[in-house]
Amino acid sequence: ALKPSILHDNARQSAYKGAVGEDRNQEEGLKTKEKSNANMVARIFSRDKTKRKRRRLTMKEQYDIVQIFDKNPKLGHSVVAEQYGIARTTVSTVLKRKDLIKMEI
Repeated sequence: ALKPSILHDNARQSAYKGAVGEDRNQEEGLKTKEKSNANMVARIFSRDKTKRKRRRLTMKEQYDIVQIFDKNPKLGHSVVAEQYGIARTTVSTVLKRKDLIKMEI
């Protein structure tokens, strides 16, 4: 039979080996996370770096955008935004105020 002190040493060694294996798995997991974070950052910064010049839409342009969506409500906001050279959120804002725009014209 093994002496209690030897048994304790064997348990400690196997616990150490398990801990080392876990550390390696954690390190690999961190490396994977770092790679995915690096890919995300690369995608963000690889976009066109030229800043879009701000411009104000005329009432006629706003009315045209409202009419486009009245005719085709399933059309994507980004499609219309590209046509007019504006941000997608601007299209959303115009559509949110469509009642006021229709009353103005």
